[in-house]
Amino acid sequence: MDTVGGLVLVADTGNHCIRAFDYDGYPLRTWYHHVDSARGRVLGEPQSVLVSRPGLLYVLDAVTDYVDVMDLLGSTIRQIRPADLEGLDASTLEAGPAADVSRKPTAFALDRDERLLIAFGNSPATLVALDPEDRVVWTLRGDEGGGARFGAITDVSVGIDGRIYVTDGTAEPAVRVYSHEPRFLFGFGGHDVGDHNFSFPSAVAATADGRIWVIDSIRQTIKVFDREGGFLGYFGGAGVASGDLLYPTSIDTDGRERLFVVERVGARLTSYRVQEFASAVQP
Repeated sequence: MDTVGGLVLVADTGNHCIRAFDYDGYPLRTWYHHVDSARGRVLGEPQSVLVSRPGLLYVLDAVTDYVDVMDLLGSTIRQIRPADLEGLDASTLEAGPAADVSRKPTAFALDRDERLLIAFGNSPATLVALDPEDRVVWTLRGDEGGGARFGAITDVSVGIDGRIYVTDGTAEPAVRVYSHEPRFLFGFGGHDVGDHNFSFPSAVAATADGRIWVIDSIRQTIKVFDREGGFLGYFGGAGVASGDLLYPTSIDTDGRERLFVVERVGARLTSYRVQEFASAVQP
């Protein structure tokens, strides 16, 4: 999911497409996503979508090992594959038991300089920043801040202040925060019970007021933290009523007053005003 210019873009995996809505949820446009396969071009299973300021669509698809770069008509311009990246040391993408898995992109974001941040691999994972010519600017393995190597990166998000937020489904800390440079600032959360912990942190977003919002898909909640990672409360719980959640998978923000949440069960996209959402948070 991504937000740009009053639009919300959602990757609809099961229906093989990307959908555009306005902030009130009115559907505006649909792009079907086709990918390369041994049988030629076939319908894919898009998982994540980004939009750059120049108007490019970046798409992660469950059945590919590359990032698709498209125009706003849905036509592929180029593909970003780890083997083709200039300046990337192949040893940073460890082959492990299955090279196709360890080199597969799993999450991405655009930083404030329009550099593409891509997470490659799974146990261990690597986070890479690319300039507009797809040259590697920097690489993170996760242990730069004294923590463990990245395990399975589930989401990467960039705040309005340039901070980079990473959620990890297997390694700890479960949420890691970096400066724009990047420099490790702090991490928090384990894979355990407790206010600061998670069963499966699947997505993260930060709003202009400094709050950090983290989806725990298995517990079907959104946990809220302050700018330093202090626990403030949570929102949700299994259900279909207003304020309930059913396996939330993605969260995004316009950076200021809106939060958007996608739920896997029921295929629901909900728009919240940040202040109203915050008032419903339970301590």
